[in-house]
Amino acid sequence: MGLPRIVRIGLTMLEGKKFYKYRAINDHTFDIFVKKQIFAPFPADLNDPFDCGIQLEEATHEEAVEFLVRGGKKKDIPEEVTRSNLKSYLDENGTLKQEHVVDINRAMSIAMKHLKTYGVICFSEKPADILMWSHYTDNHKGVCLEFTAEKGSDLANPIINYKVTYLPEYPRLKITDFLNDDPSIPSKIVMWSKAKIWEYEAEWRLIDKKGGQPVDFPGRLSGIIFGLRCRNKHIKKIVNLTRKFSGIQSMKVHQVPRRFEIEIKPL
Repeated sequence: MGLPRIVRIGLTMLEGKKFYKYRAINDHTFDIFVKKQIFAPFPADLNDPFDCGIQLEEATHEEAVEFLVRGGKKKDIPEEVTRSNLKSYLDENGTLKQEHVVDINRAMSIAMKHLKTYGVICFSEKPADILMWSHYTDNHKGVCLEFTAEKGSDLANPIINYKVTYLPEYPRLKITDFLNDDPSIPSKIVMWSKAKIWEYEAEWRLIDKKGGQPVDFPGRLSGIIFGLRCRNKHIKKIVNLTRKFSGIQSMKVHQVPRRFEIEIKPL
């Protein structure tokens, strides 16, 4: 059967796209080029304490029943069979007993806690953003890594690499979201949502199932952009570490004369 059409379209759209990772310079930065790995922190270790926040909505009786019925259908259990089996779960008023509603809500909460064990690798679409150079590269003294999503790479996979949605409040997650035709909907609601104030970052996130550890490059490292204040000794060391990398371009940030802007030129 192959991949669903929507996934095939997503793969095509992402292939060749460039993603940027801002970094301050320290020993861990040099290890990136030696080991060809980047770190995938847990959601709780991201710089925004509100990140991956979620508002879990407790299931109502109707939603709990719908969850059980639709869940049965996904297992090829006829609806009438599920509803017949549900009779033992109902009270004298025909309402789902509260303890079963509590169990369903607890299961949803456990599923959300499991997501918090995943790794989150953050990228941006923008390599020349003054604020991000200031916030993430030790005041323009660091680097910005350019990765290209090549065919078959994690960055080219729209199921695990997705653009962040910026919201004015925590996203809401209901039990019926777990029964969507797209099984990744709950994780997308949680892992790819962020406060609207961060919208300028134009962030994409790659999710790895094991957080708190380094992971192999998710795409081809195609370029290194050195910050406006990056020290020459650091530039020379990184250029030397990447000398054997295939097809990598070294670039440097420059200030645009008389403007509050920066531009990127070949080193």
